[in-house]
Amino acid sequence: MQKGSVIGFPVKAKVFSTNNESSSGENSRHSQGLGKSVILVIPDKDAPPKNQVRVTVGHNGEILVKTGETVQPGQAISISSNSGRSIGNPGDHTHVEFSFYAGDDPRTGKPLFEPRVPTKDDIPLLKELGLIK
Repeated sequence: MQKGSVIGFPVKAKVFSTNNESSSGENSRHSQGLGKSVILVIPDKDAPPKNQVRVTVGHNGEILVKTGETVQPGQAISISSNSGRSIGNPGDHTHVEFSFYAGDDPRTGKPLFEPRVPTKDDIPLLKELGLIK
């Protein structure tokens, strides 16, 4: 039986990708040490990128959703653990990372998202998406 806390998500979102490996891999989100992780797009992949936020939930023991799935408010997405590199965090925990639109890749034209700490300028978008009140 998997130990750890069930991680629910507060708003409707689309699962952009999952990484269900427990060790780092070349050229993957996992190689950054987040272990088993889920990346969610809010509101969804059809919204203009400037109106999207990507949320990464890492260090999970078990992923409960699949890429492309729509997550409903309150739905369990994972079970916390200590996968990946988590130096200084000896117990089960969850890493949540926000990524905001940072323009389009000049080579591919695909939107780029930059992980960073939200600022006061992000508050209107985070409120609109229901991530904060």
